[in-house]
Amino acid sequence: MFAKLKARTNNTIEVIDASDIWNVLDSLNVERMITPTGKEAEWGEYGVAIKDSGRKVVNDSIKYTLKLSKPHYEDLMDKKKRPLMDNLVKNAAEYANSPEAQEYCEYFYLNGKPDVIHVISDGVTESTTRKTDVEVIVTDPKTGKETHQRLNISLKAGSGQLGQVGGGGQGSDPFDAQKKLWDAFGIDVESSRKEFTSLLTKKGLPTAVEAVFRDATTFLQDLLAGSYDDAEYLFLRDLVKGIDYYATLNDPTIILVDIEHGYDILSFTVLEDRLKDIDLDAVYSETAKNPQIDIIDRVSGEILIRFRTKRETKKGGGDYYRYYVFKGPLLKKLTSIKK
Repeated sequence: MFAKLKARTNNTIEVIDASDIWNVLDSLNVERMITPTGKEAEWGEYGVAIKDSGRKVVNDSIKYTLKLSKPHYEDLMDKKKRPLMDNLVKNAAEYANSPEAQEYCEYFYLNGKPDVIHVISDGVTESTTRKTDVEVIVTDPKTGKETHQRLNISLKAGSGQLGQVGGGGQGSDPFDAQKKLWDAFGIDVESSRKEFTSLLTKKGLPTAVEAVFRDATTFLQDLLAGSYDDAEYLFLRDLVKGIDYYATLNDPTIILVDIEHGYDILSFTVLEDRLKDIDLDAVYSETAKNPQIDIIDRVSGEILIRFRTKRETKKGGGDYYRYYVFKGPLLKKLTSIKK
């Protein structure tokens, strides 16, 4: 986005390619920083002052900031490893050249007003209120106020992860993490708490987690069985809300851009209507290392979303589980609004 914003010439914004993106990264002034959690990170910035179209005195200030953990930053800057990222960078440039991004960048070039534009890629700052990977913040240089042209992008680049719930907090009830996971999808697992607590004491955390996941599978199968009735309709609404929550924290200003193959813009506003024609089912995985549930198309077998668990160790000792929500190929297909 920074490369695109500054690609100004002859009253238009030029098409950019991967070399323009690498040139931006190679122009960064790198500094080291220590994150609030004590980890070493790298912080790079690069800025330009560039004129508006047809204006001799009106300048826009465009700045780019990149924050990454130290090993990730070093990988990105290692030119020997860049061929591994060729496709992702090419696809990112393809999105930046899309009609929507082109129009966005042309606005600031042609508006005849001084703008302060800050493009931020922050992979360091922990936040429970932010689901964006790239933010473009525009401010009025006279008042210092943000304008309405702010752009929030959440990039999906192959992992498929929409969100997660951690269950390793000090003094936390391990059941509450599961409850938080399922509550977002309108699934009440409170009736499984007693069984969970009993199994936790007698057989350990893995057995207790598996029991709740199996209970949730049975609940989902019952909801999705048979014809499209009121109960299933209400669940599909909750399902869409849950997917949207883990993907965007229900923030309608976030644009989801998938750059795994070319680029796709994803929208959950169309999902509920498109799901009405899909016969869904829930399947518990008997082969996965840790408890896992897939919601699938009963006919094609394509995965809509996957609920996955991962067993981890607390700093002070003891196990806990982290719960992940992943998008499947069917979700991408149903939510794609732009190729």
